[in-house]
Order: sequence, then C-alpha cells, then structure tokens
Amino acid sequence: MKDLIKRLIDKGFTYESEIQIGIKSFESQIKNILKKHYKTEYVENNFGLTEEFKQYLGLIDGNLLKSNWCYLSSMNNIIKSTDYYYKCNGYLEEGTRMYLHIGAYSDKHDFIYCCDKSDSTTYGKVYDMNDCILHPNTCGDEDYDNVKRFISDLISFI
Repeated sequence: MKDLIKRLIDKGFTYESEIQIGIKSFESQIKNILKKHYKTEYVENNFGLTEEFKQYLGLIDGNLLKSNWCYLSSMNNIIKSTDYYYKCNGYLEEGTRMYLHIGAYSDKHDFIYCCDKSDSTTYGKVYDMNDCILHPNTCGDEDYDNVKRFISDLISFI
C-alpha cells in the first residue's frame, strides 16, 4: 500500500497536511453519523472497515490533492464529507448499504467505500459515482473490489 501512495505523489498528488485522529476515534465518529440514518443495532452489527482500508487510512497524513481536480480524503475529511452526503441524501431506501465518501474528481464523480458487512458482494468495494447519491446499485460508473485496485486504477487513469 505504501508504494501506491508514493506512486500517487509521483503522479502529482500533494498532501494537504492536518493533524490526524486515530482509527478508533474515526470509527466512533463515523458510527455516530451512520446512526442518524440507520438503526443503532444495524450499525453496531454491520459497520466495518477492511484491514486494507485501515492500513490506507493510517498511511495518509492529510488529503491527497491533484490540482483541485481530484482528491482522496483523510480521516477528518471522510467524516465531514460522509456526514454532508448523508444529510443531502435525506431518505434512504430500505436495504441501502452504509457507505463512506472518500474522495472525488472533477465536479461530477464521487468515490465511496462500502463499510457494510451485511452484504459480502459490496463490503470493502470502492465505487466511482457519477452525479448521484449513495446508491451504487443504480448509478455507479465503476466499482473496484478493494482499495488497492481502486488506487492502482486511479494511478493509471491520471
């Protein structure tokens, strides 16, 4: 994973450094956001981060930016942008999985990470969403099996 972060920097990404919170605090704050939109029991039983995603979060010291065109969020920004996206989404259809907003590119694409262990076909995947809300089953342009594949493909795209 470290080599992928280095390759992003080699491709022109820069850090917007900030003091990072720990993974436990991150998980707690994210769960609090999700509990506003899902039943507490559902969040407690189904929220999860893959070890690979935790490793990724531990390696970045701030937002990774590419010319205000593309960014990958730090833990602090994931908390803020996930909260914002859920507030904008309003009503969630029953069965909507839990997601984190982890970055974006241009003004139309958002990257979201599935943190819902209840569905093994979506858990741990990253979705490239084009002009849509947190429903990758209806409008995702691309889905990536895991964070490593997502970053690898992003590197080859930019």
